[in-house]
Amino acid sequence: MMTKIWTRLVFTAPALALLSSSLLEAATAFSDLNIDAAVEKVLGKNELFDFETLQLTDDVLANLKDAGFGDEALSLFSPKSKPVKRQVVAKPPCKIYPGDATWPSGAIWRLFNVLLGGALIRTVPEASLCYPEWQIEHPTSIRSILFQGMTCMPPNYTAGFLGNTVNCSIGGFPEHSVNVSTIAQIQLAVNIARELNIRLVIKNTAHDFGAKSAGKGGLNLWTHYLKDYKFYSNYQTDTYSGPAFKLAAGVQVFEANEWAKQHNVTLHLLTLFPSVGFIGGYIQGGGHSPLTSIYGMAADHVLSIQLGVVTSMVVKVFPQLNITTMTYNVTTGGNFTHDKFWAMQRAYVDEFERLADLGYYSYYRIRHLGGEITHDVTSMVAPNTSEAGFRAALAPLFQKWADIGVPFQPVIRESDNYSDAWLAAFPHEGVFDEGANIILFNMRNPPGSELTDNAVNPAWRKMLMFAIMFVTWNVTDSTQHVTRLLRNLTYEWNPRWKTLTPTSGTYMPESDYIEPNWQESFHGSKYPRLLEIKKRWDPESVSYATNTVGSEEWMLGDTIMGHLPSQNSKLCRK
Repeated sequence: MMTKIWTRLVFTAPALALLSSSLLEAATAFSDLNIDAAVEKVLGKNELFDFETLQLTDDVLANLKDAGFGDEALSLFSPKSKPVKRQVVAKPPCKIYPGDATWPSGAIWRLFNVLLGGALIRTVPEASLCYPEWQIEHPTSIRSILFQGMTCMPPNYTAGFLGNTVNCSIGGFPEHSVNVSTIAQIQLAVNIARELNIRLVIKNTAHDFGAKSAGKGGLNLWTHYLKDYKFYSNYQTDTYSGPAFKLAAGVQVFEANEWAKQHNVTLHLLTLFPSVGFIGGYIQGGGHSPLTSIYGMAADHVLSIQLGVVTSMVVKVFPQLNITTMTYNVTTGGNFTHDKFWAMQRAYVDEFERLADLGYYSYYRIRHLGGEITHDVTSMVAPNTSEAGFRAALAPLFQKWADIGVPFQPVIRESDNYSDAWLAAFPHEGVFDEGANIILFNMRNPPGSELTDNAVNPAWRKMLMFAIMFVTWNVTDSTQHVTRLLRNLTYEWNPRWKTLTPTSGTYMPESDYIEPNWQESFHGSKYPRLLEIKKRWDPESVSYATNTVGSEEWMLGDTIMGHLPSQNSKLCRK
């Protein structure tokens, strides 16, 4: 069997334009991705899911001729092991877009759809009355709709501050999506995007706060329906021997949690939003969770990754844990004044190091509520801890709060497994005086985690608090008001945090869309090595997403409200 995964396929716009209807008929044979004449079944070192075995290999070229492709058609393809000398030309300044002279014709897209086995989807805006869809089940819809341009919103949510109307347009969504079911389809899409200079986009679920799954005129790889999983009771590598899960790219957190419970193990799962793709932006962005204080980051436990466009990962799992959780909320009012509220916060922060050293984790928010302040702990999580032990550990803090006069009525629960505790403790599916709201996490990375050789920012190995600022507004608010809030967040308030914590960093999946010096903030000292890897494996910059490695060589041609890069604009080299 072949062990080669990637084959370089060369598509040129003039050559594709010459394809005849007879070639379209021949391509029908190729579209059946279950026949050996079109796709090689590949076995790698690690066991592959069935969909991962269907790959294009060097032998495919010979088989294509048997499927009806002539010599002219085969000239469109070039295997990596037999590279064709390509004329050296200047790199195109911008990606191509609908309306450009070089944009593929409808016939070319139809051929591409045949080659994909009918998996190509033409984008229809999510709010179109004819196509009601839920964001996660939609091939292009995302949560970061502001950066997409909010071009197709229900009438009551049309953003007046953007000057939008109720008319729908595609805006910053990709033009076409591939509903991925085989690696061969990914290979075809990557190659056609590179050779025709089309922006390539990857989307799993809709949880994308940084607009990394958007892109005007793009070709989108939609991996949402890759749902395979396998449990290994004893997975072996050179450095690990123990239980593990192999999870496909479309597996969501709630699904992974259910499987972990079925197998009596614990997975390193994030807190809110159970519909997040587990091995997508969560792990690839580092991955913090209620288990970070005892196990480190989720990325620390990846045992293998399949492909450059990730189709699956193998990750470690841990024994079942006894877990105690606590939730509560307090709001100022009456005798509980703002001064008492901030005294409560000081007492809490003073306990951060001790609680993190115990292996505890907390997720809480501080928000405006009219003229009052509300503080709610979504959950404090104490792994390997009984309720009695937890109450004893928190007794000193509880006493301080009683002395201050905090109206405090916690809900404390003990569970014999993390899966049930996770479901019960988090309400799944959420500077201060100047208008910001704050989300805070108290956790640490355990000793020794800094020795892990991955792309996690070294700042995470020394942290006790991860804090997020956010602002909110109404769709009826003025452009001036919304612009002021957004500019304050980036240019006024965030620098104050950085002044207080000069050696810190941040978390890419929950960061400022225009994070200044994002290379340092996201990756710290790891960035130069990451950039070298990027240039080595993607020298033509086929893979791009906002604020990702190598993206500093590109810029979007338009802005929202004068300073936010708009995904509804052309992507060009600087």
